[in-house]
Amino acid sequence: MIKVEIPQGSPGWHRWRNKGATASNTAVILGVSPHKSALELWRELVGLCEPADLSMIDQVRKGHLREPLATEWFAQQYGSVTGPCCGESTLNPIMRASFDAFYREHPLEIKNLSDTNHLEVLNEREESSHYKLYFWQVHHQMYVSGADRGYLLFWHPVHTPICFEIKRSEEAIRKLLKANLEFFEKVKKGIPPEFDFSRDTFFINRSWEHYEKWRDAGKHIQTLLDMRSKISNELKNINNQLDERKAQLVPDIGNHYAVEGAGLRLCRSQRDGSINWEAVAKTLIPESEHHKFEEFRSQTSASLRVSASDKDIDDSSVLKPEQKPQVVAGISFAGLPPPSVVVTSNDLTFDW
Repeated sequence: MIKVEIPQGSPGWHRWRNKGATASNTAVILGVSPHKSALELWRELVGLCEPADLSMIDQVRKGHLREPLATEWFAQQYGSVTGPCCGESTLNPIMRASFDAFYREHPLEIKNLSDTNHLEVLNEREESSHYKLYFWQVHHQMYVSGADRGYLLFWHPVHTPICFEIKRSEEAIRKLLKANLEFFEKVKKGIPPEFDFSRDTFFINRSWEHYEKWRDAGKHIQTLLDMRSKISNELKNINNQLDERKAQLVPDIGNHYAVEGAGLRLCRSQRDGSINWEAVAKTLIPESEHHKFEEFRSQTSASLRVSASDKDIDDSSVLKPEQKPQVVAGISFAGLPPPSVVVTSNDLTFDW
């Protein structure tokens, strides 16, 4: 592995990540990530849209803050660790990873999930959706580092931590390597991955047959949304004034149940508090059985939500060679191996 001396989270680190295939994106490229599709990632890398700022997500911020505690727990259970650090594959430098830590020469990936998700991992272990998701990230890290095994730690401040030792699978390595190199070949050439109708957004352009209809509807709907927002704010202001006036009259009614006259009626009422049935269940049912709550979830319902958008994305714009930039979202095509260089791994060969 080629060690890269760069602080994780720094602007330089973000630029470095954008120039290669990172471990956290492998599940996306393989199509097994619930958070992002391959086409979404491709659009980000070719500069059609900006990636979401994950640092604003509460669970992500908690995870970063708790990482030292998780590392300390692992060290107590297994032995001392080193890291964090960044690295590139010596065979294919475009394959790179940011490591939370290393236990000896083995990468350690730390995850801090929500209560529900952590309990799912505790109960379903290797069959849990989160283990299956991060299995690919750890294997990517094993490929970059050359390790024969890696560790996946799910740590939680309240629930029992659980750590998996994942042995290297050459089949998994071949699969992720092939997918990553083919994906970045598409980034290089401006060719989008296959569209997923179940999750990808279709961005229309002026050549679409319904464009004029949607443009007119967009203007009208934007006007209606603005009106609704204005009325909602006015209603909120009215309710606040009503609460203020009621509060001024409360001292005058004393112990009376109701007072009426002068054009008003003020009446006391009481409501019993609602029962938090989820809290009841978690109190009375053992933690190991909490995953069974899903059996009582009602059926999924479909809805259609409308909102304003200022995005104007046209995937076809990057397909034209004369429009394809030489530097896209931090990826310098000149910095990749020239076409004459053949990148290989076992039986895989790519002209990059």
